[in-house]
Amino acid sequence: MRMDKDNTVVVEGNHMRATFLLGLPSLGTVSTKFVVAFSRLQMPVNCAAASMVVERMEVGVARSYIAEEYVKMNPRPRYLFFLGDDMLPPWDGLVKLWQEMETGKWDILSGLYYLKSDPPSPLMRRIGITGPLQFGKHWQSGEVVPVDVCGMDFVLIRPEVFEAIDKPYFKTGFKFTPTDLNGNGSVMMHTEDTFFLEKVREKKMRIGVHTGVRVGHFDGQSGQVF
Repeated sequence: MRMDKDNTVVVEGNHMRATFLLGLPSLGTVSTKFVVAFSRLQMPVNCAAASMVVERMEVGVARSYIAEEYVKMNPRPRYLFFLGDDMLPPWDGLVKLWQEMETGKWDILSGLYYLKSDPPSPLMRRIGITGPLQFGKHWQSGEVVPVDVCGMDFVLIRPEVFEAIDKPYFKTGFKFTPTDLNGNGSVMMHTEDTFFLEKVREKKMRIGVHTGVRVGHFDGQSGQVF
């Protein structure tokens, strides 16, 4: 463990034999529900995880920091595993993600979870389809579904993704889109995950959501699980 500037705590484990680097960006407040769910999370057989927990850092900066440290590791764990501290994963969620990733069909694979919204909205988007992908129309329970946008809070990422794209990997900010010949356009806010996934799509890499891995999304204010 070491203390970086601005009281950011970075905790690192032994990655010499790790299959996963667990990257956990956190504001430093963790619910007991998360602790219990995380303690039950099973590792695949003969697999192990090193961990890096970054506290009190803006989420885009935190994710980029973790990804950059991951890329520099030698030996490098086979996957970067991002986990949000408001997620309630099923005990076999990581096992199922790993099994599907080992098929070689995906570069990024997320579990299925819902935005904290009313009504809850699955974090699955595909360019050309308005709104989230709809159950029964675009996907069935248990399927692994190709998407253009997924969540980053229960996801496995291959190292080749970071080798293919430029830094910064993640960035929260604004994007200007011209709409006419005079350069007039619109300014849109983008989150760190959409910034990252746009870079990934440009490289024609494969993004998926495993709908058989249903992850709870916990709201600490209301106590509701989405």
